[in-house]
Amino acid sequence: MSKSKNHVLAAGALVVSDIGSQNPSVCLVHRPRYDDWTFPKGKLDAGETLVEAATREVFEEAGIRGVILDNKFAQTDYQDHLGRQKSVTYYVMELLEQSFVANEEVDDFKWLEMSKIPKMLTYKRDVAILHELLGNSLE
Repeated sequence: MSKSKNHVLAAGALVVSDIGSQNPSVCLVHRPRYDDWTFPKGKLDAGETLVEAATREVFEEAGIRGVILDNKFAQTDYQDHLGRQKSVTYYVMELLEQSFVANEEVDDFKWLEMSKIPKMLTYKRDVAILHELLGNSLE
């Protein structure tokens, strides 16, 4: 996939822990630059696929190694803070291991049960992605 100066491509994941249990959780990250709570995501590097970018960004932002499940994905499009068109593709990822270290980009993370996530998310578009990808399957 390619991106132009005015169109940014990004990828990320809704990382789920304890899939199949009574209380699975989804990871949210806090970005101090924007003071927001969102899902881990980021821009594609040159020559990178969406899945590769999602996997890399989740590790860089949350210290999570995981497995992307199936080919289930959802996309959201919006204008970023620089006025560029941005397309973000999200996948569902199962947690394998985590070793989070706070950094300039992400200073905190939370594992939340499905019912608590919509209240914590900063952006309505993230709530829509949550429901599109996971629906009520985690409740």
